[in-house]
Amino acid sequence: MAEMKNYDYIVIGSGIGGLFTSALLAKSGAKVCLLEQHKVPGGYGHSFSFKGYTFGAELHYIWNCSANEDGGKIFRKLGLDNEITFTPLNEQCFDRLEFPGFSYEIAKGFDLNAQKLSELFPGHRKGLKRYFNIIETLHDEMTKMPFSFSLRDLLPYAFRLRHVLRYKNWTTQDLFNHLGFPLQLQSILAGQSGNLLLSPDQSSLLVHAAMVTGLDRSACVPTHGYQHLFSTLSTFIAACPDCDVLFGCQVTNIDCDGNHVLNVVTADGRELSADNYIYNGDPKLLGQLSGEAPPVAFGKKLNYSYSPSAFTLYLGLKDIDLPSFGFGAWNVWHYADESVNKSFAKPLAEVVYENPTLFISTPTLHGAERNAPDGCEQMVVCTPCSYDYFKSFEMQGRKTYLAEKKRITNLMLDQVEKHYIPNLRDHIDLLIAGSPLTMERYMFAPKGNCYGADLTPHNFNIGKLDYRSPYSNLFFVGATAGIPSFAGGIHFAALLYEKLTGDKVL
Repeated sequence: MAEMKNYDYIVIGSGIGGLFTSALLAKSGAKVCLLEQHKVPGGYGHSFSFKGYTFGAELHYIWNCSANEDGGKIFRKLGLDNEITFTPLNEQCFDRLEFPGFSYEIAKGFDLNAQKLSELFPGHRKGLKRYFNIIETLHDEMTKMPFSFSLRDLLPYAFRLRHVLRYKNWTTQDLFNHLGFPLQLQSILAGQSGNLLLSPDQSSLLVHAAMVTGLDRSACVPTHGYQHLFSTLSTFIAACPDCDVLFGCQVTNIDCDGNHVLNVVTADGRELSADNYIYNGDPKLLGQLSGEAPPVAFGKKLNYSYSPSAFTLYLGLKDIDLPSFGFGAWNVWHYADESVNKSFAKPLAEVVYENPTLFISTPTLHGAERNAPDGCEQMVVCTPCSYDYFKSFEMQGRKTYLAEKKRITNLMLDQVEKHYIPNLRDHIDLLIAGSPLTMERYMFAPKGNCYGADLTPHNFNIGKLDYRSPYSNLFFVGATAGIPSFAGGIHFAALLYEKLTGDKVL
């Protein structure tokens, strides 16, 4: 029998956190083995191709990638800053909000948006200034937080993090109410809530602030597409001395001795060992792999609900001029109700999809590589939805489930035709529909969740799960352990690398 190869680090999962941590460790000279049960890297950032189209599965635009932000620093560290570049979305409008009876174009720059909104809502000029100041301050304080969410670790930074500590239990709606904003102004300011898949009356103000401020500063897409970004990183890791990247390699067991991990076992029977392990999977599933119940104190950190899911249409379009219908280097948020809270309540709480709220992205117009056949375009349309709703149809049989998928697909297409492109169906060259069950199957996300833990103040607060596991040599990275999104993923990957090596990146 061949001698078992021993690594410095085994990384389980090539999602954003696992992939970036692996790349940084490999660059530092560590022997890294990255294990991925899918056939491609990236987790929610992975891409898939069909009939000449390459779609990004769930990333539609990102931030935190400019030269002086985390992405720029990381890619310079890796020596990939000329290979992996980013294209900003339209600075005059990178998100267009459409509500029944009114609309708003979100431009780059809080000062500009404060001015535009003050003209629309002149009685709230001071409140708007206060709002933008609060969310920008929260964002900046969170980027300076230590790599922990425990009160003991945060107390030494109490003054520096005083706004985070003050607002940690607030929802976005709490801030709107505090400032006395009218409904239309609330809806505009919460218009990007789909990025959290939560309404403002449920979403953590801290996460809202991180998302809105990050997008304002650097909303962008990878110039050469998401597939190029993630495949470049995985190729980089595999090319480093004594490093391996193994796809189609599912970890089925983690062997432990007390609080120390000894090795991992894969579905094909391989045993792999390392000095340290990094887990980029759902933390609730760790106990299933180790066969051990978590310690009581750690078990309390696993008491989180999952974020909602989404139903997504990936459309290949032919013989169409999308700009003539009002599309460009921006996204469109179409709300079914003037109230963002009500728009989310109907699909998620009331399970009503007849008038769906939509996110519409046109990747081929975003200024990056087109990833479509000549003369064709891409359009991606998403709506928030309930996993349990679709699971109930699957339990009635495959035919019933597929019929419901088709019904929801047509409801979404009806809305796009009614409000944006009257004859959209005539231009469809390719249509792929993904439900929460699809996301669970291909992205291995329990209940098809999009962001790990639900982004409520309860789940995103002092005492939440962080990089520390019950095992001395196993560390968490990923959405639930840090902050979800590409931006949050790369930030916490860099922090974990710094923690493990003492080498500064950010």
